[in-house]
Amino acid sequence: MSRRVPVHEVIYDRPVAAAVPTGVYRPMTGDECVLTLSDVRLQDVQPPADYWHSCTLDGGGVPYERRPVIGEADCMVDRGLEAVLRGMTVGELREFCLGDGRGGRVSGRVQLSAVVKGRGACVGEANAKDDDQRKVDNALRYKDTGNRLYGQSRYVDAFHRYRAALQNVLFMRTVNTPSWNSLYCTVVNNMAACQLRLDNQEHVHRLCTKVLTVQPDNLKALVRRCHAAVELKLYKSAADDARQVLTREPHNSEAKRYLDEAERGIQVQEASYRDMVRKMFA
Repeated sequence: MSRRVPVHEVIYDRPVAAAVPTGVYRPMTGDECVLTLSDVRLQDVQPPADYWHSCTLDGGGVPYERRPVIGEADCMVDRGLEAVLRGMTVGELREFCLGDGRGGRVSGRVQLSAVVKGRGACVGEANAKDDDQRKVDNALRYKDTGNRLYGQSRYVDAFHRYRAALQNVLFMRTVNTPSWNSLYCTVVNNMAACQLRLDNQEHVHRLCTKVLTVQPDNLKALVRRCHAAVELKLYKSAADDARQVLTREPHNSEAKRYLDEAERGIQVQEASYRDMVRKMFA
């Protein structure tokens, strides 16, 4: 069964009654938030697994200032804090508790002092005047960050950076050009690589199919979809993909292995089907 890659885990998020908001606008993607954090505490014995990757949270009771940009968080607890900030207005004080999806928690208070309006760097909030080159630059930046995180075995965080890159690509006004196709397929292929590491085979299969719809000869996508199909026991599909790879790369060891597994799986399924039919009419 496929598992959704979590964006963040907000255990609770509640306003402090003594604080009076002085603004009405809430932060959006690309906005810089001027904020003060206080009473930041690690909960229980186990800290969040990615707490040490945080660029915003710092354990301790002494208040301190940070200036994060919404949409730029690279770990789950920072994405959780972004989710809290998106619901705040200037002057508001909130208590929060954030998790890492695996039992680790960190709590604290955050006061939003100011919001410096950005340029809608991420995509769901891109305005009509944004130019395609800026979206390309954003996509490449997020892709490079994803590559760095993937190299650190931080596959969930890498997936979300690739996803941010994909959003920029999808909101470009000029699409289906060779350069657009190349960037789109690279990002989606990288998302599939993350899902493969996370053992989400249904997502791998779906993402690779998206790549192959645009680039039918993409060998990385064919091999990854073949792998996922074997794990999902879609043996005929796996065999077809493996044969396509071997047509282009006859010595591809992965494709050979998956083809062997797929052919054995087909034999088992056919034998099981024949046995079922025999029992039905016995």
